[in-house]
Order: sequence, then C-alpha cells, then structure tokens
Amino acid sequence: MKIAFYTLGCKLNQSETFSMANILKREGYAIVNTDKSPHICIINTCTVTHHSDQRCRQMIRKFIKSNPDAAIIVTGCYAESEPDKIKSIPGVTKVIGNIEKSHIVELVKEIEKDFIKQKRKNHDTEYILEKTESSYEAKETEKEDVLFCGSSGDIGRTRAFVKIQDGCNSGCSYCIVPKVRGISRSVPVSYIVDEIKKAVLLGYPEIVLTGVHIGVYGKDNSNFPDLQGLLKEINKICPPGRLRLSSIEPDEFSDGLIEIIALSDSICKHVHIPLQSGSDEILKKMNRQYNIDKFINLVGRIINRCPFIAIGTDIIAGFPGETELMFKSTLDAVKSIPFTYIHVFPYSNRKGTVSSLWKDDVSSFDKKNRVKMIKDISNEKALNYRKKFIGHTLKVVVETTRHKNSNNLIALSDNYLKVLLDGPDDLMRKLLYVKILGEREGFLYGTSI
Repeated sequence: MKIAFYTLGCKLNQSETFSMANILKREGYAIVNTDKSPHICIINTCTVTHHSDQRCRQMIRKFIKSNPDAAIIVTGCYAESEPDKIKSIPGVTKVIGNIEKSHIVELVKEIEKDFIKQKRKNHDTEYILEKTESSYEAKETEKEDVLFCGSSGDIGRTRAFVKIQDGCNSGCSYCIVPKVRGISRSVPVSYIVDEIKKAVLLGYPEIVLTGVHIGVYGKDNSNFPDLQGLLKEINKICPPGRLRLSSIEPDEFSDGLIEIIALSDSICKHVHIPLQSGSDEILKKMNRQYNIDKFINLVGRIINRCPFIAIGTDIIAGFPGETELMFKSTLDAVKSIPFTYIHVFPYSNRKGTVSSLWKDDVSSFDKKNRVKMIKDISNEKALNYRKKFIGHTLKVVVETTRHKNSNNLIALSDNYLKVLLDGPDDLMRKLLYVKILGEREGFLYGTSI
C-alpha cells in the first residue's frame, strides 16, 4: 500500500511526520510522492495563524481533488483546533489529533482492510501491497519551514528531525499552541539518542532537535538533564555530523548553553530566538517573560562568544493595542539587533487565547504595511550578512535538489546560508568545505575545496 505525506508548519510537525513515516515504512508500506497515486494521503497540519488554517484547507481540498480514490487522513494542530470544520470537507476520511499520531499504524491497517474489502466488492484486482524505496517531494514556504512528502528529512533529504519535547506551559496571550499541544513533556534521553543513531545510519548528515519549547527540556522530570545536559549526552554518546537546534526562547539561554554552542564542533552556529515585539508594553501584554533590554543583552552575550553566528527571530505586527509609537520601538529594535533574518507575521486572532477577548484594533492595512517594513529590514540584514562571508570558507551540507535555473548544487552552511556550487550528484548529502566567491539572488556561490 502506497502512502504519501504532506506536512505544513513547524519543524516539530516535520519531526512527527519523520516518525510516522518511518514506522509505516518498517511495517512494509511504501512512502511515495503525491503524484504516485497513493492509496492513503496523510496531511499534517498547522494552526498558528488564520493564514495557516486557510492553507491547510486548500491543501486538503487539493489532495482530495488530485487523489479521488485515496483515503485522506488529516492530523496535526489544525485537526486539534477545528476537527468538525475539517470533517465537513467532502472527501476527508479521518481526522485525528496530535496524540493519535502514535497510533498511526493501527489506523492505517484499519483503513487498509476497508480498502481491500471495497476492491474485492468491485472485483478490482489492481491493488498490490508494495514494498519500495521511499521517494520525496519538497517545497518551501515563505518562512522557509518545509512542506514535504516522504519518510524523513526536509529539502534534499539532508536533515532528520528528532523531537525532544512537546507542549508548552508559557501561556503567551496570543498563542493557541498549549491548547492543541498540551503541557510541556520531555522525551527520555535514551529515546532521543536512539532516534539520532537511526538517522545517522540512514545517512543524514544533519540532525535537527525540535519541539514546541525545547529550552525547557527536562524541567518536567527531575530524572532528566536540562537542554545543556542533553547536548552533552548527545555529543558523548552519539556525536552526529551536524546538530541544529530549533527555536529557543530568550529567557532560556543560560551562559552554559551559549558556551556549549560556542565550543562544539557539531552544533550549528545558528540560533532562532523569538522577539515578537520591540515594545516592552506589548511584550507585557503578550505575557512574554523578558523585556527588550534583556533581549539585547542576550544577543550581545551570544555574539561575544560566537561572532559570526546566524541569529533569526519572529515578530508579530499589529498586536492588539500596538500604536504607531510602539511599532516604531519594534522597528528600532530590529534595526539595531544583528539579526540574520526575521520571520514576521500579522497578528492573527486565535479563538481560545487570552488575546482573542481583546479588540483587534490594528487595521489590516496597517498590519500589512508593518509586515512589509520589517520584511524590508530583514532582506537588507540577510544580504549584508551573506556578503560578510565572501572570500571566506564555509562548511556546508549538499542537498539532493539542484537550483532550477543554474542547475548548480545547493548546499546549506551551518550558519544557515544557502550556497550554490558546481559538482556531480555524488556530492549530494556530503559535508564539504566551500570557498565563497560571491553573492547573487539570495544565494552565496563558491567552489568546493
């Protein structure tokens, strides 16, 4: 039986698709691209914003239209928040929550039995249980989170996502995640190490540690280490080729964690630290546990230990009560802080959050303009950061897709820069050193050495 996956949203969703698909593959199912006439399509959804919800509905309908004979399973955060709305879409077979992802084998086997019964009823003998190698399909969103089909990995199958934690206790006033993911729960060290070993054996040169709130790893269980201790255990027991950390909240960066990132040869020099707003008043309304001065101090400490590190952030534009003066504070902050890139979103009212009870008093026009202003700053910062590395050598992982215009290989540096280079296909999935020669159209380009 052929199964296709499509994943929207965060790296945690990607990690869970990684797990579901690998479990199904071990059970003998073929994990295929969506254009290979799958018998089952599993769509792993996101619900961070209204735009995410809309995107999920579009993709569900697209899959139903392009695969009219397939069973359509919808899971993920949007399936948690709006199950009835998804069930009302004609063609959806099953809607399951995040916790039910762990029972995906039982669910698929149940659907498989129904599928075979229907085929026999129709005297259709075309169905064959296939056991083939997985294939993959990838597409980038504007945020550079990845939508992908396949058993594991992201663009080019170069990264495997390992979940170390789920859920959140923070209670940010705008965030729906605690409602759809529950309280913070850490994954045992032994399981994490086993998953990393499996990914390394499968040939992944980069491992991404992901979760809703990885900075609080271990705080829910006195028998577990904290994130700093977990990284030490991973490096000691199972040192991967390259280890990347997903988003960490600003109040969870200890000097010890910064030191590990600075000294480790395997941990990528790339951190993502959500700021959300440069206005202390808005940060307080958001129930964020820091102010702008503390954030600036943190970035200074990180840069002091890792001068060329890539630092990304998130910004919400048009939060309820955000005046022009408050937004100017955000503009001033993002201009002055040495961010490498900025993910910016217009505020989206999420039913069930504290902020949903407040008046959404910033117009759509103003939100759109504020988003554009921050994007312009982000583009300028990203360009200036890339140019710093012209003439330098970067360690990269080569992906398995080529640039569609130049046909160059595409590689990703440990500090999250896309690099183009010439070379044969056998360089794909390899760790290389590349001498950077220049920059063009959002990419660096260079030659392997």
